[in-house]
Amino acid sequence: MRKTDLRKYRTKLLFSQALLQLLAEKPLNNISVKDLIARAELNRSTFYLHYLDMPDFIEATFTQALEGLKTQLLKFYPLESDALYTYYHTYLVWFDEYRLLLQALQSTSYAPLLWQKLDNINSSYLDSLAAHNKMHILYISTADRGLFAEWLLNSQAHSLEALAQLLAQSAAKIIDRN
Repeated sequence: MRKTDLRKYRTKLLFSQALLQLLAEKPLNNISVKDLIARAELNRSTFYLHYLDMPDFIEATFTQALEGLKTQLLKFYPLESDALYTYYHTYLVWFDEYRLLLQALQSTSYAPLLWQKLDNINSSYLDSLAAHNKMHILYISTADRGLFAEWLLNSQAHSLEALAQLLAQSAAKIIDRN
């Protein structure tokens, strides 16, 4: 990575970390560019060098987080039945890391796109399970989304490990019936 790239990466990381910290204190719609630059200890011109406005920043931050998820999940492609628990566990660790951002986005107009992007990632891995019925994969993917949303929005009533186990066992039962 070139020196310029490292500076850009560091700057974007500082803004993203500032956002996650601020989300622990107040709702997304109450966070301003002024709040972000103060928390990140950067200046306004630096923010506008990288982003057009807050919506652009939020979308870029979510997209960057998704890229991180995809990178973590690459080791599971193609997905094998015996790796379902580890796959779901990795997915849920990411959900937990970005919980505040995902919860904040859930209450915005960005929510449908958020779930569509997450569904696409999950479906692509589930689709890689060799020789399985497309309807079963769609069923598993839809059920996963419901459980992910419930866990995310209702204070994670179950441990990450317990939910990963539940998802893996449920998917395996459906897959093994084929």
